[in-house]
Amino acid sequence: MAIDNYHQLVANPEGAKELGVTLRTKREWEKNDPDFPPTYWINGRKYNKRGELREYIERRRVSSETKKNPGWEVARSRARVKGRFSTTDNGDEEADSV
Repeated sequence: MAIDNYHQLVANPEGAKELGVTLRTKREWEKNDPDFPPTYWINGRKYNKRGELREYIERRRVSSETKKNPGWEVARSRARVKGRFSTTDNGDEEADSV
């Protein structure tokens, strides 16, 4: 009887690699994210199902694309404010230097 890839249990370090994060980040997601797949303890070791981890990755990717998440957006540059040491673009440097 072969186990399909979806139900295959992966150890905690391999699960973190599958998610593309560190073990600490995976632990924080397990603790704080209610949508994170369940963790199975076997002989004192933590395991997750490979298919559930892949579904979780896909849900995170889709939700980050559909909602405006400032953490994933590119920061917009602010307009430069003319100050004491700034130069202007229209050639007024000579008037400022006098």
